[in-house]
Amino acid sequence: MATAQTKGGHLLFEGYPIDGPVSALEASLSGKGYSSCKVGTGAYYIIGTYEGYENSMVTPLAEKDCMYAVNVCLPIQKTWAALEKQYKALKVKMEARYGKPVECVERFKTSVPPTTDEQKLVSIAKQECEYTTSYDTPEGNVMISITNVNGSLGISFCVEVLYVDKANYKRLLG
Repeated sequence: MATAQTKGGHLLFEGYPIDGPVSALEASLSGKGYSSCKVGTGAYYIIGTYEGYENSMVTPLAEKDCMYAVNVCLPIQKTWAALEKQYKALKVKMEARYGKPVECVERFKTSVPPTTDEQKLVSIAKQECEYTTSYDTPEGNVMISITNVNGSLGISFCVEVLYVDKANYKRLLG
């Protein structure tokens, strides 16, 4: 049986609790080779190697100096095969860490299932692709998904991992 990675009742990201100010996580991750980039007022992007994937972008989510989640975008991919490979590899790692998923949906919401790489990428861009696996622990939730990212260069595709700390998220909701 896998054990949840927790510390003091909080879900862990890279061994550090998802709790307190973003600056604490930023400082902790810098010791693991991550580098941060502050953008705008209080927003951080932290770049580093996550689960063996170099140049992953980590975005801590916080409200009122209380971090409640961490979102990771693995490096942008240009093919469905590369996205699916990353997604499946992360599912294996997360299952070993957190146990069986509580939900796994892997489908295209199109009238005719896409068969080519290009058709599958178009389905992602149109939000007609639902590839999501969720894990639940007493301390939080972890969700892996294949998604599109709208940026200055147009639409790109990546695998995302979202860690949500239950205690801090509940506190945020009031």
